[in-house]
Amino acid sequence: MISWNCEGVGISLTFHQLKELARLYSPSLFFLSETKNRVSRLDLVKKSLNMDSSIRVDPFGTSGGLALFWKGTQSVSLKKMCSWFIDVEIFDISLNKSWRLVNVYFSPYENVRRDQWNFFTQYKSCLEEDWVLWGDMNDITCAEEKNGGVVRPSWSFRGFRNFIDECGLVDLGFSGYPFTWRNNRSGADYVQEKLNRVLATPSWHLLYG
Repeated sequence: MISWNCEGVGISLTFHQLKELARLYSPSLFFLSETKNRVSRLDLVKKSLNMDSSIRVDPFGTSGGLALFWKGTQSVSLKKMCSWFIDVEIFDISLNKSWRLVNVYFSPYENVRRDQWNFFTQYKSCLEEDWVLWGDMNDITCAEEKNGGVVRPSWSFRGFRNFIDECGLVDLGFSGYPFTWRNNRSGADYVQEKLNRVLATPSWHLLYG
């Protein structure tokens, strides 16, 4: 499975990168955030990724937008969706059990993001024991997850860390380059951050970790 904030699927380079990811890794499920495009373009993306089914959230004007694609062999059913997340239930045939995958794009605006965290700490009771939250979190948990720009004070990480703790989630970690976002500036203004991550309940981690 692949999750990516593509920052617009209408860009030619992004479209070719998506096709290359599909060729290299042959994912059975693909989540895109900030698609910034409506149905016609996403139909072309689905076909190029060799996916059979999809769930889409249209952008507001030229911003936002979510899309979840999967192959026919996957048993995926929609539970809830809104402008910033898609919650689906996935049935694992090999284990004869279901688990939930919440595909999320948290707001880049702190006040909105805090409201989303508050909503989700209540909504998590609908997810039972085995679930995963992944996507663009638009926040970091410590100073080491940022390179460049203004140094954030230690207290500024508490909100996101508290949210993770209140949801009872563990970070599944990563391999490779440590930063997932950059601001495309140069010199002293160049900033990189680890905004994308995969969080899971301990019970899910025991099953698949």
